[in-house]
Amino acid sequence: MGGGHSAARFSPKRGYVYYPYVQSDRSIDTWTRGELVRKSAWAYDEIGWVGGLIDKSAKMCAKITQKAKTTDEAWNMLADAAFERATGSAEYFDLSGKFNWKGLVKACFSGNFRLGDSGIILATAEDGSPRIKFVESYAIGDDREAQDDDRWTDGLLLDKHGKAQAYRVLDAEGGHKDYHRADFIFDCSYLKPGQNRGYPKTYRMLNKIQDAEEIESFWSGGIKASSQIGFQIVNSKTDGGAAQGMGSAVASAGKSFEGRTAEVVYTEDLNGSSKILEMNDERIELLHDKRPAPDQVAHLDYQKRDCAAGFGLPIEACWNWGRAGSAIARTLLAEVQDFIDDEQLRFIDHCGVRLRNWVIALEMEAGRLRPCKDPDWSKHSWMYGARKTADFAKDGRIYLEALNRGELSPDRYHAMQNQDVDVEDDITIKRWAKRKKMCDDLKLNVNYVFPPAPGTPVSPDVAEGVDNLKENNDEE
Repeated sequence: MGGGHSAARFSPKRGYVYYPYVQSDRSIDTWTRGELVRKSAWAYDEIGWVGGLIDKSAKMCAKITQKAKTTDEAWNMLADAAFERATGSAEYFDLSGKFNWKGLVKACFSGNFRLGDSGIILATAEDGSPRIKFVESYAIGDDREAQDDDRWTDGLLLDKHGKAQAYRVLDAEGGHKDYHRADFIFDCSYLKPGQNRGYPKTYRMLNKIQDAEEIESFWSGGIKASSQIGFQIVNSKTDGGAAQGMGSAVASAGKSFEGRTAEVVYTEDLNGSSKILEMNDERIELLHDKRPAPDQVAHLDYQKRDCAAGFGLPIEACWNWGRAGSAIARTLLAEVQDFIDDEQLRFIDHCGVRLRNWVIALEMEAGRLRPCKDPDWSKHSWMYGARKTADFAKDGRIYLEALNRGELSPDRYHAMQNQDVDVEDDITIKRWAKRKKMCDDLKLNVNYVFPPAPGTPVSPDVAEGVDNLKENNDEE
């Protein structure tokens, strides 16, 4: 009998996940979670649409970064620059030289979706600058050879409240190293209250993925078989047309019977004369494979949609938008955006805030960032990527109108475009100052050379210059 997380039994390759309890702290033990991780890793590596679903969702969610928001505005700019300096290079930020800030965020989302959870080791260099090392889920676990192994639960040292106080990271040599929670960030999506470790986000999909893979493998075998052709032996010297069968062989073999006492057709005569067996009213046909049938294709489409629903995204995000009309496309993109919002908030709560404040604190401690005049130096906000929409032009116009009416702050508007409003303002002012200086040097009116775009708000001094320009044109 199959239990939880086990689908229709057919292939001997199908693993079994032991599921005897319903309690969230006991339903998935170390062995069971390992089987889920193994199957999820296989699906990611072998099934194209599963890998695409994980990669695309991780890429969409990873467009996020921080911005200091204290009352010390000068310090805010210094803090943002210090954060970028400390985390912008994988060569210095990552002990393994693999991830800068953007790469680390994507690795966290990908690790959470693919394997269930992940970890970040917090370390410092000799000069006090922050260093990290990303740890995949399978590297966090119990060491059966350790003397205190009975105190650990699936790589976590839990207190009486179920809170992890330390994490055990296994190494390739068979040993381990323990990290206190102060030096380790554990990224996990807690779907159930008593859960200690994370489940791969694909855990609801794995059974149906196995079924679909087996069905499609049978289809592939049938298509290959139906493409094969039967061959006949043809003698280029004696062939007089169509190939001869057994009956023709018997008739033509009479000459070879002369001088023989019995009217017996010798098998060697027949074998030497015939190449094709005649079967009277019966015949041999090639069995053609007619799969896939339309209902089978519809069934697999249903399977994919069921899998995507368990993952949390519509299947159109990585499979087929061909049947989605305008209204459905807008609804699907709204679901995609809700998925992104939820995952980004989870990352901020579990990893982002702590990691950001750790970097800033180390930079201040090392003297590369001056102390903040605001006692609440950790205050900051997060900038997200552009929101998913099917009406970019219309939505953009609505946001701009709200911005011009003062109903939307410039900070929020630029954050929606994944931009820093302070950086944009600084660049804009410098560009206009340069334009004005160039025009003044040539005794040109800057408002004539670079007129404001229609419909944009115009400051009083610029408006006065435009009015004067119109009056001069009218006089001329």
